[in-house]
Amino acid sequence: MGQPGHHKTLLVGLCSERSIPSHSSTRNISQGIGMLRNVTTGNAYSDGEERRGWFVGSFISPSISPRSSSTVEVKWGVHKEGDRRSEWTEPAETTTLSVLISGRFCLQFPDGEMMLATQGDYALWLPGIAHCWRAEEDSVVLTVRW
Repeated sequence: MGQPGHHKTLLVGLCSERSIPSHSSTRNISQGIGMLRNVTTGNAYSDGEERRGWFVGSFISPSISPRSSSTVEVKWGVHKEGDRRSEWTEPAETTTLSVLISGRFCLQFPDGEMMLATQGDYALWLPGIAHCWRAEEDSVVLTVRW
C-alpha cells in the first residue's frame, strides 16, 4: 500500500484532468494490455474467452500472474438472449455475487428465482446453494466468488 501520505496516481484510459506526478504514466488500455508497474490491465471479455468468462482465479496460468488467485474468482459473462444453463450447478463452496451490467438475466435457485432487470441489480448467495440461469435479453453479468 505504500507509506501514508505517499500516493501515486495512475490513469488508465481517458480520465478527468488532474495533477499527475512526473513519474506516472497515462495509457489507454487499447494502447497496450499488460503490466504498468504493479498494475495489471486487460480486457475481461478477451481474457476470459477460454474459460467461459472467468478471468481471475486459481485456474489462471501461469500461477505467478496477478490474475491467478486462490481466494477470489471473477467472471465477465456475456450471454445472448435465450442462452441458458438448465442443469443445476454443483453447489459451490464459495459465496457468490452476480451483478447485472446490461440486459435481463434470470437466476434460478431451489426455492425460487430472481430477475436481474436493472443495471446494478445483484444476487448474492452463500456456499452450498445450487443455481441455474437464463438470459431473457442479451446480457452482461459480472460474477465474483470468494
